[in-house]
Amino acid sequence: MDEFQQQLRQQYQIFADRPLVQDKIQAVLDCLKKIKQQQLPAQPLPVLTFSINAILADPRLMPLDDLFSQLRQYLIVNFGIWSLPNQAFIRDLSAFIHGRPTLEIMAGNALISACLQQASQIIQTTDTLKWQGQDNQSPHPWCSVQTLDALTAVQTIPATVIIMSWAPDTDNQDYQLLNYLRQENFQGDLIVIGEANGATNSADFWQTAQLEKNKHLNQNYRSLDNIQEAVYLVQ
Repeated sequence: MDEFQQQLRQQYQIFADRPLVQDKIQAVLDCLKKIKQQQLPAQPLPVLTFSINAILADPRLMPLDDLFSQLRQYLIVNFGIWSLPNQAFIRDLSAFIHGRPTLEIMAGNALISACLQQASQIIQTTDTLKWQGQDNQSPHPWCSVQTLDALTAVQTIPATVIIMSWAPDTDNQDYQLLNYLRQENFQGDLIVIGEANGATNSADFWQTAQLEKNKHLNQNYRSLDNIQEAVYLVQ
């Protein structure tokens, strides 16, 4: 067990008098155990941030709040996971796709694709698998990934649903592929998971994208932290 998980277990003991706080810690520990086995948590993690008033009322929460804030970086460094879906979200997404041919671009370690395949959806999965300059430079995909950049994948692989999760904000390939889909009069669904005008995607993309925050796809999707990521249908 590494230092991060050891600290979580220590915090669990500290909050023996606060079972609801212990439940949050245990949920994270259980989640990490599942991810190590290339499985997703069954449900979204509980809210892992504490308000200023809560911390002032119980200053013991401050170290735990700091520890929880490190979870996303821990997942990136140790598992190559920038955003954490869950099984309930995958069921919602699978119902939305409903058997339509699907393409995931910039798939990273392909958690979403792997779980959709397990749900019997037809999906092709692509990523360059070139992660130079990232906090994790060693891809370990959960399923087979075709080594294609996003624009080439969209141009060459027929799909009715396209999924793009946590596209980097370091280039504008997302903007290029959105323009391409518009030029081709794409009639399917482009699903984008990210933080609008924030941690993901290019500024050009967000300035151009027409966003719909789909209620069904967001009902079981929750951010790990204060990043306001959500699931959008984009035109």
